Amino acid sequence: MWADNCCRNIVARTAAAMKPEHSRVLIEDLVLPACGAGLRPSAVDVLMYRIGGGIERTIAQWEDLIDSAGLWIVKIGPDEGGAEPIIEGERKVSRGATVI
Repeated sequence: MWADNCCRNIVARTAAAMKPEHSRVLIEDLVLPACGAGLRPSAVDVLMYRIGGGIERTIAQWEDLIDSAGLWIVKIGPDEGGAEPIIEGERKVSRGATVI
């Protein structure tokens, strides 16, 4: 729902508090297809933009945003029974050092 800069700030601050290889962040949000989104997801996307300058994101957009906040996506849970999928993220670790 948040604009990229606000969302990135929220996720980056969360990432900074996470313990590498022990903590995970779970984000419940709509994940749009790259093209051909249905009426409901498209309407929600427009609504988010109108009320707060936010957007609904595609998998690629989520990957870019999560990556820029110092995390990587472990998995994106399925959209089952009308519930929004869960995006599971973890802090990046490189050669034994945490990357932020």
